[in-house]
Amino acid sequence: MGRSSGTIHNLHFVTGLRLRIVIGAILVVLSAAGFIYPLVWQRHQNVVAKQTVSRDMTLARSAAANSAACVPRSGPGVLVIPAIRLTAPVEQGLSNSVLAVAVGHDSSTPWPSPGKSSLLAGHDVGFLSQDTKLKSGDAVKYVEPCATLNFVVERHMISKPYQQVAMPLPGGLVLDSCWPTNALWFTPERYLVIARYVSTTHGSPVVPGTPAPPEVPVVRLPSGLTPNDVSLATNDWPMGSLVITGTPSPQWEQSQAALQAESAALDLFFGLRHSVAGDVPAWASLLAPGVAVPKWLAGAPGSRLNVTEVVSGVAVTRVVLSSSVTSMGRTIDFTVTASAQGSVFLVTSVQQVS
Repeated sequence: MGRSSGTIHNLHFVTGLRLRIVIGAILVVLSAAGFIYPLVWQRHQNVVAKQTVSRDMTLARSAAANSAACVPRSGPGVLVIPAIRLTAPVEQGLSNSVLAVAVGHDSSTPWPSPGKSSLLAGHDVGFLSQDTKLKSGDAVKYVEPCATLNFVVERHMISKPYQQVAMPLPGGLVLDSCWPTNALWFTPERYLVIARYVSTTHGSPVVPGTPAPPEVPVVRLPSGLTPNDVSLATNDWPMGSLVITGTPSPQWEQSQAALQAESAALDLFFGLRHSVAGDVPAWASLLAPGVAVPKWLAGAPGSRLNVTEVVSGVAVTRVVLSSSVTSMGRTIDFTVTASAQGSVFLVTSVQQVS
């Protein structure tokens, strides 16, 4: 889910039960121009998210247990979707800082409550990465102090800018993420899951525990290369899609781990490009020991950079980057493979694709 600055995606009431999806013009322009997707805006900090869920649930249980006259109140809570094993904090706003640690609530809509219609939004890589797996009838729960609001999925749709969305009676919930769901660039279309309110369960909430975040191998940059040197913000390259293969767990798919692994692979890739462009072979020998790094790797970007991760459970084994460069008047398709070597990532292959 891409953003340039502040909140550029809003959902406004048109009537009591019709909502209009509004996406800022700047987002559409960026999408058409093929600008890079700023990964830093997408990185969910699972440790902070887990702390937020723990805080919210402690408050909720305390309120329900300590007050016989506990009255449900609308506000920040916890989103629970059993079908995709999701437990995520929900905080106010759609700013980058909110979406880095939580699902965001669009402040132009009411908080989830009986008879109201609300929008909750998240990045397509992170908490809402599995929302396309939801089907009609799946349960969606919104947990707050003293009460759990129960919804059921009615339908899903792909929404275009300024499109109105009919909401179910007697109110409901919209879960909003990017479309395509594996996009790593700014997208004007949204993937919406629309759920209908069915009931409220009063009393102390029951919420699944939040597991520890997956451990992702890191990149050790050689002396002379800084994190800024290898960042995507410094090295403009149009991003394509992220595909996760193998047997990833929901814990991996709904955390920041996929983006951390992607970011590590990009650090290695851009580090190798700097090594070739600056004629510093010592950098390449540390980032890609034993790998012959061709000169053409420093060529101009020729196409979007696609990312494929191979994951088993909560462990990533390798990340494959694929794209093309223009070098000395010719276009070269290539792959760069970063493999997990214990607690670190190293490049194990740079291949020209015929």
